[in-house]
Amino acid sequence: MLIGRDGDLELIRGFVDGAGVRGGALLLAGDAGVGKTELLDAAAAHAHAAGTRVVRAAGIAAISARLTMTVEAAAALTARGPRARELFERALSTPGTDRWPFERARVRLAYGEHLRRARAATAARTHLTDALDTFQRLGARPWAARAAGELRATGELRATGRSAGRTAEHADEPGPASLTPRQREIAQLAASGASPTN
Repeated sequence: MLIGRDGDLELIRGFVDGAGVRGGALLLAGDAGVGKTELLDAAAAHAHAAGTRVVRAAGIAAISARLTMTVEAAAALTARGPRARELFERALSTPGTDRWPFERARVRLAYGEHLRRARAATAARTHLTDALDTFQRLGARPWAARAAGELRATGELRATGRSAGRTAEHADEPGPASLTPRQREIAQLAASGASPTN
């Protein structure tokens, strides 16, 4: 029974109504005991009544390892603290996901970004390097460039493998490619005449 959750229900109903037209996925995350199951049940009932197909995360591994990894990674992106790390690890340990190297590399990139922002640069480098190598192998240049940029932001000046354009492979050469994103920003500010107090 949902008492005092009218606002939550209204938001969910609005999302479900729009998802019936545009498509979409609803992810409910939160601490245990806050009523996520009841809200999810209410969303499913509303979706079924509107003729919208509902797939639940519970038991999703039976459908697809790829989908399981994606759902776990999506949950990790919305989680905080150690819970996010746990969910990313669970996503990457899903059996059978080696069949989808691009999707797996995207999860590794997201996990590496999360770790870097959590100031765990050494752990981040492992995931970012693996993601970069995979993107380069697949020829996914924009994704490789993003991974290389994140890798540089950890302080790693030399990325492994082929590099996406003039990025980490030229890190030992003078010029903008050898700078971290923060160093590049400071150099651009200085070049525009900004003072240190700006």
